Amino acid sequence: MSTDRGLTMGREGFFCVLLLITTAAAYSTSVATLTAKSGDAGVISDFTKRLSNPPRSWVRGGDVCSGTFVGITCDVSGRITGINLTDKGLSGTLTLFLSSLGALEILDLRTALPKIIEMDNLPLQPWLIPNTIAKCTALQIFSASNTSIIGALPAELANLKSLTILWLSYNYLRGSLHAWLAELSSLEILGLDNQMSDVKLSGNLDVLGSLKSLKELWIQSNLFSGQIPDFNNSQLQVLNLTDNMLTGLVPSSLIDLESLQSVQLSNNLLQGPWPVFPTGVIVDIVSGNRFCLHVPGPCDPQVSILLDVASGFGFPIELAQTWAGNSPCNGSWVGIVCRGIIVVAINLSGQNLSGFISPAFANLSMLERLDLSKNQLKRVIPKALTILTHLRFLNVSNNDLSGLVPRFNSRAEVVTEGNPLLSPNSKSNVLMIGVIVGSTLAGVVILLLLAWLCLHIWKKRNASGPALETQVSTHMTTGTIDSTHQSLTTQCTDAACQSLSHVEKLPINVLTNATNNFDENMILGKGGSAVVFKGVLNDEPVAVKRFNSDTMSTKQAKEFINEIDVVGKLSHRNLVKLLGYCIHNNERLLVYEYMPAGTLWERLKPSDHMPLTWAQRMMISLDVARGIEYLHGMNQQAFIRDLKPSNILLDQDLRAKVSDFGLIKTAENKSSTSSKAVGTFGYLAPEYAGLLAFKRNLNRFSKSSAMPSLPPIVNQAILSPHAFKKYFALSYFSPPLKDSNLYKDLEIRALIAMGELSTKVDVFAYGVVLMEIITGRKAIDESLPDDGKFLAPIFKTKVLDKEKFRDIVDPALELNDEDWDTLLEVADLAHHCTALEPRHRPGMHNCVTILSNMVDQWKPTVVGCEKGETSSMGLNQLVDKWIEKDLTTSGWKKEDNTTSGSESD
Repeated sequence: MSTDRGLTMGREGFFCVLLLITTAAAYSTSVATLTAKSGDAGVISDFTKRLSNPPRSWVRGGDVCSGTFVGITCDVSGRITGINLTDKGLSGTLTLFLSSLGALEILDLRTALPKIIEMDNLPLQPWLIPNTIAKCTALQIFSASNTSIIGALPAELANLKSLTILWLSYNYLRGSLHAWLAELSSLEILGLDNQMSDVKLSGNLDVLGSLKSLKELWIQSNLFSGQIPDFNNSQLQVLNLTDNMLTGLVPSSLIDLESLQSVQLSNNLLQGPWPVFPTGVIVDIVSGNRFCLHVPGPCDPQVSILLDVASGFGFPIELAQTWAGNSPCNGSWVGIVCRGIIVVAINLSGQNLSGFISPAFANLSMLERLDLSKNQLKRVIPKALTILTHLRFLNVSNNDLSGLVPRFNSRAEVVTEGNPLLSPNSKSNVLMIGVIVGSTLAGVVILLLLAWLCLHIWKKRNASGPALETQVSTHMTTGTIDSTHQSLTTQCTDAACQSLSHVEKLPINVLTNATNNFDENMILGKGGSAVVFKGVLNDEPVAVKRFNSDTMSTKQAKEFINEIDVVGKLSHRNLVKLLGYCIHNNERLLVYEYMPAGTLWERLKPSDHMPLTWAQRMMISLDVARGIEYLHGMNQQAFIRDLKPSNILLDQDLRAKVSDFGLIKTAENKSSTSSKAVGTFGYLAPEYAGLLAFKRNLNRFSKSSAMPSLPPIVNQAILSPHAFKKYFALSYFSPPLKDSNLYKDLEIRALIAMGELSTKVDVFAYGVVLMEIITGRKAIDESLPDDGKFLAPIFKTKVLDKEKFRDIVDPALELNDEDWDTLLEVADLAHHCTALEPRHRPGMHNCVTILSNMVDQWKPTVVGCEKGETSSMGLNQLVDKWIEKDLTTSGWKKEDNTTSGSESD
């Protein structure tokens, strides 16, 4: 029977199941094989079993074409051509196997329409639910899971007023849930879960709140977004929303729903406080959301305010992805700028926001700047924003706002263009004109007053000496203020130190109290120049870095202030955030966010902690790469020079942040590298290790009367800077010896390296960190013999032989075949990162690209690719690409590459 013939027959005597059957079967090539019986007689026999009151003449085993089977007509070949059971009072379900009646021309059931259609798990070819299903008004159950249905849910389903169960799981449905779904007032069970197309079902769930008879809702594993609707008027018992993209707070109406028995919400982007359901409700919300805490309890007040702000925008996915946790000042909240732990600026320009501007912004009392430009915001500018006394800048340009512009304080710059329906406040115009005229007339007077004031302050300072820090702790003994402290505080009064306004300055007594007077029991770690204490500020744990209180020179004081300035401006989720600082007498303290899971090395070495899984190590590797990539990509390019596992800290979720930025140096100052050996041997790049060793020994020899002359080999090295790289390779991995006879060797090492300090120094150290992550070993293990002491050369040798390489992989790792393949790729990346030639090492953006492809979270574009193109290159292709790029950008010619092309790293 052809599709056209089937549809024509439907117009003469419609029945709903046949329409579904013929629609599905017309696209299927294998339906006829589904029944275990052969021939038309078997189909009728199967059909008879599904009817609760079959015609009496339909005798099992009889000849269906004998003429005794009421309602059945056949052709001369013995094939059934017609079934007419009009007004026979039949009930039951129809079988899909009727579609195998290849000669069937007429099927008339009219008043015998079925109430149940069950056709699950049939291997059909893709098919659409026909629009004519609207005539199945008596249908109560429609279940067609895993039957290859495609397209959107047809609006004609709204006509099935008697429908109680609609179950269409494991198909290829797409599109959204439209308002017509609310017309299914009898619907009790809705199953649309696990759609298998790429786009799946999407959009919001608002219409589901109108289904008053709903008892079970199964829509997991789709792409639904927006907020969980209000089910307060339903009879909901079972709710499964896992693996979607839902945002916002879990509504209290759902938590308080008396009929609720089971709720599953994992793997969404839900925010706010951890929801607490009544005892007896089965709950699954343990993973994949963005709650402010991992235990029940209220969110931080600023977090609650920002969530109110997000509600005005409809809780967009873009914000939910980063607005997570209980500290908006941790550097990961997109668009949020803090001074210490206080939100002072919000920049959400061009974030494709819709909705309206929430009055909740007014609850951020210290807010100074707010930029909401270039979005699709509607309604009015809330008058509540005018109470923000610290507001200096408000930009709402290029939106769809309407109404009057409220009158803000005269110090606030308000930008509103690009909102055709927005009307300026007439009083505001008058005020603005007055301000402009008044400012113009008084300009000269103000300038003169400022000049006089500056002169007065300058004279007063010269008369009374440098300004001194006056905050004194009751826990500190007072005494004479030495000249060094005067130098430090003088530094803090000049113009350069005014840039520290973005970092909160804390009194010494606050930090003394926070650390219990620097109690030794509060020590988190010790370094060569500082001790880190755990402290508590505003009921939140912090890390307080207390530098040794030696007398500081003016240069040291200036370096400390510069460190605060550089680090305080950094904001990235994978960098430890500087929260504040304190300068008092010789005390220098920095306050950082607290990382509860300690350092990466503490998790790698054998301990009471559970060993890190390979998935966790991969995520940590990517986190570190992203943090360094951010530093290298700053306008004033920066590099760390002392990257190692003890400077990589982990939060409660074992996500990594790079710390110890006291060693950051901006690229513009790299020519003034200190002769002090900054860094840790075992992680130092060859060019940097040689440079430091050379400077250290040069300083020592320069103080003696006998300064050795340069040997001939040095001159040869200068003429051919790459000739001896391989010869001195192993010495790069070991610390320089103090024997003065090695002066010439150290000098050669430095000259061969050409003294070049770049971001590739951090790439080398990152490669060594990857080696430690893979092996669980230290970069230098003094407990081992000399031939096994240094990890890097052993790793780089063994990685070339995959079988021998297994010997050095951390035995605590449990790896399947897929994990092992990924580990080998990371090992190759570590090998390239530790190449002797800086130009043969990848950039950190290359590392992020490779690792993120493995983690499968995001794929940044490859350098040189067209915008928007993602990398599908293999590692070797990427290596060739970044080397080619570095050769081009650094001025190397193609023939230069042949000189070192045979070098083996």
